[in-house]
Amino acid sequence: LYENGTMTGPFIKVNCGAIPDNLLESELFGYEAGAFTGANRKGKAGLIELADNGTLYLDEIADLPLPLQVKLLGVIQDRQVSRLGSTKQKSNNFRIIAATNADLQTRVATGQFRADLYYRLNVISFRIPPLRQRREDIFPLADFFLKELNKEYQKHIFFEPRAIHLLNSYDWPGNIRELKNTLERIVVMINQACITQEILQQNLLSWREKSNPQSLPASMLWDQDGGLKEKMARFEQAVIADAIREHRTLGEAAKALKIDISTLVRKKKRLFSQRPPQN
Repeated sequence: LYENGTMTGPFIKVNCGAIPDNLLESELFGYEAGAFTGANRKGKAGLIELADNGTLYLDEIADLPLPLQVKLLGVIQDRQVSRLGSTKQKSNNFRIIAATNADLQTRVATGQFRADLYYRLNVISFRIPPLRQRREDIFPLADFFLKELNKEYQKHIFFEPRAIHLLNSYDWPGNIRELKNTLERIVVMINQACITQEILQQNLLSWREKSNPQSLPASMLWDQDGGLKEKMARFEQAVIADAIREHRTLGEAAKALKIDISTLVRKKKRLFSQRPPQN
């Protein structure tokens, strides 16, 4: 919406649930010098004012206190904003995007959200289903987040096949935020190249086993992005990781893979100590 819109000004994001009620009004509407104890001597422009000719993104709009809902409705209708402690109205033209996890219709019915503000905001609405209802999006999102985290923390971590299966079978009650935060916690904490099923399992807050991830073939890794060399290296990593995990010694793992133990040791060192080669 923001990138394809006609507004050329800034994108201002406000989390209505993260700012204390007593500060939210001054953050949104700004204030004049001396408006209250501790106010900046020069006053301060509010976030609504800063969004002029741009977009104001109100996250968790359901948490906006009722008195501020009245003021916001007035700003939307009149296209004018007044700082705290001021009698002057300033014209303001901005687009509003509002988001919430709550059922606003229920909150309107119970008097927790103003009906007039709800209908004023509800011009074009989109319902984004939770991750558990669009499981085809889970792994692409996880793969994207892992690549970004690898860049940020200068690591070369990848998923084993059983971990991918667990990613897709978990319900992710916290949705995308839980997915991203879980992966970041794992990337920061582990000292190995592979996110295994066990590591992922230990970091899921409400994991319950629903299936047998061990039955998943390593070939699932073929669906990840990359050129032929990167795909082959990732596949080989997964096969070797499975063999080492399933056998008590490297000798037994090498025998199962039908290679010499010296070859296994060399491959293990090469594959798990550096990034897979790229085309």
